[in-house]
Amino acid sequence: MKFKVSKDFFERIPNAYFGVIIVKNFDNKKQSDKITNMLSENMQEALEKLKDVKVKEEPYIIPYREAFKAIDINPNKYMCSIEALLTRISKGKDLPSINPIVDLGNALSVKYCLPIGIHDIDNFKGDIEIRKGKETDTFIPFGGGEIEHPEENEYVYVSGSEVKTRKWTWRQGEKSKITEQSKNLFIPIDGFDTNKDEVLKLQQEMIKFLKENYDVEIESGIVNKDHPEFSWDQDKKENNKEGDKEMKLYDDLKWRGLIKEEAGDDLEEKLNAGGLTFYIGADPSADSLHIGQFPTFLVAERLRRGGHNPIILVGGATGRVGDPRGTGEREKREISVVEHNFQKIKAQMKKLFGEETIVVDNHEWFKDYNYVEFLRDVGKAINVSYMINKDLVKRQMEVGISYAEFSYMLMQGYDFKYLHDNYGVDLQFGGSDQWGNLTTGIELIRKLNGEEVYAFSVPLLTDSTGKKLGKSYGNALWLDREKTSPYEMYQYLLNFEDSMVEEYIKKYTFLSKEEIESIMEEHNKAPEKRLAQRKIAEEVITFLHGKEALEEAIMISEALFSGNVKDLTDEQIESLKDIERFKITEEDKLIDILTNNKITSSRRESRELLEAGAINLNGEVVKDENMQIKNNRKFNLIRRGKKKYFILEK
Repeated sequence: MKFKVSKDFFERIPNAYFGVIIVKNFDNKKQSDKITNMLSENMQEALEKLKDVKVKEEPYIIPYREAFKAIDINPNKYMCSIEALLTRISKGKDLPSINPIVDLGNALSVKYCLPIGIHDIDNFKGDIEIRKGKETDTFIPFGGGEIEHPEENEYVYVSGSEVKTRKWTWRQGEKSKITEQSKNLFIPIDGFDTNKDEVLKLQQEMIKFLKENYDVEIESGIVNKDHPEFSWDQDKKENNKEGDKEMKLYDDLKWRGLIKEEAGDDLEEKLNAGGLTFYIGADPSADSLHIGQFPTFLVAERLRRGGHNPIILVGGATGRVGDPRGTGEREKREISVVEHNFQKIKAQMKKLFGEETIVVDNHEWFKDYNYVEFLRDVGKAINVSYMINKDLVKRQMEVGISYAEFSYMLMQGYDFKYLHDNYGVDLQFGGSDQWGNLTTGIELIRKLNGEEVYAFSVPLLTDSTGKKLGKSYGNALWLDREKTSPYEMYQYLLNFEDSMVEEYIKKYTFLSKEEIESIMEEHNKAPEKRLAQRKIAEEVITFLHGKEALEEAIMISEALFSGNVKDLTDEQIESLKDIERFKITEEDKLIDILTNNKITSSRRESRELLEAGAINLNGEVVKDENMQIKNNRKFNLIRRGKKKYFILEK
């Protein structure tokens, strides 16, 4: 069975984004005090939030009103269901308790300010769709009444010819009513790219609650313009049919070389199905991620686009200890540095993956964990022989390993268990150097919970000599533009080795297999044009810093290459960290600047170059050896010959 959204709907609302939950064998007769309390508490919080405001003017409602207008629905006459719900609450009217699943949907809808539909799959007459209504489609209002037909060009939720919801998310009908007998449920969460993080958080919370409190089977995923269908049950095989042009998530990750080791017999099936909550850890040993880590963290975005729910863990506790690296003990960091780095990494994660991305700090659950209790709970579950057989530990034992770094494995293993127990995390991935830590978490959950979870590792990125692209090896560029400018990043990526560029373009970009194969075919015809490197640079910088930053990086590169640098700003010149720079004053004569800073080898060479027109200041030829640089610039660019630049800073 499928949930399908018509192409013309996405043409009208291209940023529409749907979270989908399929629930099987739900017991809607089983009452739940947790749901009752959740609904009551969320209504009360909403009432407080909505005091003295106009619901229709709230920023989380406006996108729905605008979307209604885009599909020719008057939002003043037909309110989106979430606007109607919140308007009712704002007037002091409670939402009545109906039955457990409807109450749960209302509680979460109110909490996240998102419209949720709940439909009984057993009443479907075929696939469920959002499309324009037809004359033959029928709708029966709640409580019965005369049969209605959708208006011309009206978008509806419909199965067969039975309309389940009119005017997209305005009103459900009698044929979609949920009763005590409803057990197989289709639950769409309607949103947009702009609030998809809230959609995914709601989806994650509902799945976690249902799994913990009811004996159900759940499938989940997302639908957007790039993935306009979601299938479940018997149609799963159809999704994987041979010849399907779009690779499934697992196959795509394997093709890109982003899976090395994996744990979990049905990991492939789980990755392709969507709906897992996963986490990846970031080490706060620096205040920014670097370019060598970027492809691994891009995997988080690939999983999210595949319908999975991300959590980013920044190791405020583990960062205080340090993990074994196989080459020697890490330097102990000051607590204030770790805390500062945590805040910077947290902000960077939210910038990269969305403001609503869940970022957690493991210091929160370790700071009050009694040492003796930790040893009883966790230490007893993991054998020392198991730990010392892990590759990094074994290698570091040859040069010496502290008890602190030896224990790091237990801490990261417990992170997985804590997130599994409290956030519903069933998947962890990380760099291949973390594989021992990843599997320790699996072992803990298996022994202490009796449950199976999943993990995979991502190969570390190296250059052609096998050297890791990482900050520990001195060749890192930072993702923070204050530490590495877009121009520097552009130049670095533009100079990727030809022998590695095919691997890098797969790992650094979201380009499809067909696009990459086409680019590489053209690149290989004339490698000197660096087509593949340019494409990597475009994709990476646009993702990190936006299109304007890319355009500026290209402009600076072209200006330096052509010599037309007169329009470069002080800020742009200051960002050129790979260019040698010297301090000057406005009283310094040009010949002294050239000679004293060894831009030329002697005063004689300085005069010869000046007379030959081979000295260029801010894009203009200069010949006067006695000239003083008196302008309103803090940074000036001087060029000797055709290519050699220097920065003069006043």
